[in-house]
Amino acid sequence: MTSATVGVGDGPSARRGAGDVAGLTILACCALWTLITATARGGRPEGVLLAVLALSAGYACGRIGGAVLPVGTCAVAALGGLGLAVTASPVASTADPARAALSGVGVSSLGHTSPVAALLVLSCGTACCGAWATGRAGLRLALRLFALGTAVAAAVLGSAAGLLGCVAVLLCSLTAARAARRGAVLVGLGLAAALLVAAVGAVAASALPSGLADALTGPLTRSPRGAVAGRPAARRA
Repeated sequence: MTSATVGVGDGPSARRGAGDVAGLTILACCALWTLITATARGGRPEGVLLAVLALSAGYACGRIGGAVLPVGTCAVAALGGLGLAVTASPVASTADPARAALSGVGVSSLGHTSPVAALLVLSCGTACCGAWATGRAGLRLALRLFALGTAVAAAVLGSAAGLLGCVAVLLCSLTAARAARRGAVLVGLGLAAALLVAAVGAVAASALPSGLADALTGPLTRSPRGAVAGRPAARRA
């Protein structure tokens, strides 16, 4: 009787509950800090508060979907992200002359090509998460093939950032599957993510040498295929 009641609060449900509380606390702190800074500087916090609200809604939907139907939620989210990326890419926009003129400067209906790359990487990662969640070998293979197809779609759309991100996600998924010590792998992946964020921040702050900054920003912020396809329409406009 004693052994059955000792670890009641130490199971996976308790750990997930602690994670939910931590996530909601961080979101609440973000909203509170936005209000404090807006009051001190006389700003308008509506935009940031709406972003925090959208993030909270997405977090709640993800938690509910992951608890009720994890594989189906991942599959639907991956398909939706890929479809949105394909339809909003500069390559797809060349069918419309008005949008093709924008494609000449690497702009899609979502803005610049970076959102398209982000959607592709998120779709690839979501498919990998679904593959990890399912216990059926056939469905796991299908989701992994879908993740690989997302990388191929990034190459077809001419998104260098999307292709690199999808390949990185696939390599991380395969590494985690074959690693004997997953704790060390997670620490390594966390350090790699921190290094990537630091590199992006350094580029945004112009803290890197000009040659290195151009090498990082050039291929990742232009869409060669969209630029080539949009030049005739841009000239006509």
